[in-house]
Amino acid sequence: MVDFRKWFLVLALVMITAATASAQNAAFACTASAGVPPLLRSEGLTELTGDIVLNCTGGDPAVPVVANFQVFLNTNVTSRLIADPYNEAVLMIGEPAPSAQVLGSNVWMGRKVGDNAVAWLGIPVTPPGSVGTRVIRMSGIRANANQLGVSSGLIPTQVFAFVSISGTTSVPLNNPQQTVGFIQSGLEFLVRDTGGGSIDQSERTLLQCNDQNDDLSIDPTDPDIEQGPAQRVRFNERFATSFKTQVASGGQAAPGVIYNTESGFVNPSLTGSQTGVALATAQTAGLATYGTRLRAQFNNIPTGVRLYVSAKPAASTGGNDAVFVTSDATGVGGSIIAPPQPTTPATPVYIEVPVFNGTATAVWEVITTDPLQIGRLDFYVLWAWDAGQPGVGTATVNGTFAPISSIGTSVLAAPIPRFADTSSAINILELINCRTSLLFPFVSNQAGFDTGMVIANTSKDPFGTSTQTGTCTLNYYGNTNGGAAPPAQTTNAVPAGEHLAATLSGGGNFGVTATPGFQGYMIAVCQFHYAHGFAFISDVGAQRLAQGYVALVINGGTTRNATRAGSSEALGQ
Repeated sequence: MVDFRKWFLVLALVMITAATASAQNAAFACTASAGVPPLLRSEGLTELTGDIVLNCTGGDPAVPVVANFQVFLNTNVTSRLIADPYNEAVLMIGEPAPSAQVLGSNVWMGRKVGDNAVAWLGIPVTPPGSVGTRVIRMSGIRANANQLGVSSGLIPTQVFAFVSISGTTSVPLNNPQQTVGFIQSGLEFLVRDTGGGSIDQSERTLLQCNDQNDDLSIDPTDPDIEQGPAQRVRFNERFATSFKTQVASGGQAAPGVIYNTESGFVNPSLTGSQTGVALATAQTAGLATYGTRLRAQFNNIPTGVRLYVSAKPAASTGGNDAVFVTSDATGVGGSIIAPPQPTTPATPVYIEVPVFNGTATAVWEVITTDPLQIGRLDFYVLWAWDAGQPGVGTATVNGTFAPISSIGTSVLAAPIPRFADTSSAINILELINCRTSLLFPFVSNQAGFDTGMVIANTSKDPFGTSTQTGTCTLNYYGNTNGGAAPPAQTTNAVPAGEHLAATLSGGGNFGVTATPGFQGYMIAVCQFHYAHGFAFISDVGAQRLAQGYVALVINGGTTRNATRAGSSEALGQ
C-alpha cells in the first residue's frame, strides 16, 4: 500500500510537469482587435485611424519570436514620413508607460512599403508562455478618408485595416480584418446676417455710391467703424470631434488613451535608438503641424473694396474657440496672432485680409474645443469702401477646413492635418451700381404735340455727396404712329451737375437720338444716384396748350439689380 502511494505521487508530478510543458509549448498566436473606431472627416487627407491591438498568447518565453508586422488599408496611408522610408506610425509591445518607452526595444517607428501599407520589420517579441498576454499595439496610422468619400446610404463608409504577421516562425492571427474608422462629412459652412440669423438677398446687396466704413477704406488702422459687420461666416461641426486642437499638453504617449487632437502618438521623453530614425525625430514624430484650421476664401471682390474679419469668434457653441492666423491662401504656414485688446469687451477686433486680384483668404485655428459637444464658430465680415469708388459685381465665399492640399499619400514635407476642398461658393456681397429709375408717365410727339425732357445729375451738391457720373438708358413703352415703340437707347455719360436735355422730335445732348411719332410712357434708368427729371408737353411752339410735370422716382430698379427698399428717393408724386 505504501509503495502504491509513492507511485501515485510520482505519477501526479509527471502529469503536472507534462501539462506545464504543453502549455509553454503552445503555439505563439495572436488575435487582432480595434479600439473604438473614430469618426473621420470626409474632407480629411490625413485622418487618424483607431489603434489596432494584437493580443498574443502561448509560445516559449525563452525563445523570442522575430516577425514582420504589416497593415494594409482600403485607402492610402498618409502618416507623415519622418526619415524616408520611415513614418510616424508606431508599434508598441507590452503597453509600456510613457516613462518606460524605449525606441528599438518596445517602441518602433513604421516603414512605408506602398501607398496603402505600413510595416514594422524584424520586430523581436517575447512570447508570454502559459501566463498572461503579450499586447502589441499599432498606432498613429493616418488614412486618406477623402479618397473613399461619404456613403450615399444609411451605412457609413468604413476604413478597413488588414493585418499580416510573417517571419521565420509561423504566427497564426485571428480576426486579421478590422474596422478602424467611419467616414462622415465634418463641416457645414453658411453665411449668416450680423446677428447670426438667416440672411436674404437684400442683406447681401449694397450700393456702391453709399460709402461703407470709408475711413477704414483709406486707413486700415482707423478705429472708426461706422456700419459694423455686414455678415457672419459660420463653421458648423458635423460631429463632436470634427474640430480638434493641435496636441494635448505633456505629450500623447499613454497607450490606449483617446486624446481627440490632430496629433497622434507623441513622446518627447522617448529614449533608445532605431536604425534609420534619429531619436529627436522620433520624439516629435506624431506631432500635428496645426490644430484644425478653418478657411474662408472670398472671390470676385469688386475693385476698391477692402475686407476685414474678426480676429476672434463673433459667437461660438460647443466649447469652441479659435483665433485668426497669418497663413498663405491654402492655410499653410503663418502663426496665431495676438490681436490688440478691444476698447470694450464687447467690441470685436478686426483684421484686414489683403485682396489680390479680387481674392482674399481668412484662416482661423481652433485653440479650444469640447469633444463631447457638437458646436460652431461664427466670425464677423466687415466691408469698407469710399462712396462711388469701387467697382460692381458679386463676391462669393467658400468655407473649408485648412490647409487645403491635393497630396493624398505619405510625404515628408506636407502639413498635418490637410484637407481636400469640397466646398461650394456662396454669394456674400452684391455691389450694384448707384442708379435712379425715373418714370415719365406720358410723353407724345403725335397730333401736333411734342415733349421735351430734362434729366439732372444732382449728385453734385453742397452736402458732401460723392459725385457720380453715369449713362441713362431710355426705355420706351407705347407706339410710333400706331406701330412699334422705338428700341431702348443708352446715352453718353452724364457728369455730376450736368443736365441731359432732349425732345422726342429732335433728340438732344449726350447722344440722345430723336424718336419722332412716339407716344406713351418712358422709364429712364440712370447709372448714378440722385437723378431728377422734368417733362414739358405742348403743341409745337406752345401756342395754345402746355403741361409740365416732375418725373416720378421709382423705388427700385431692374429685377436683378433692385435696390433695397428705401435705398432710393421716393418723391411721392
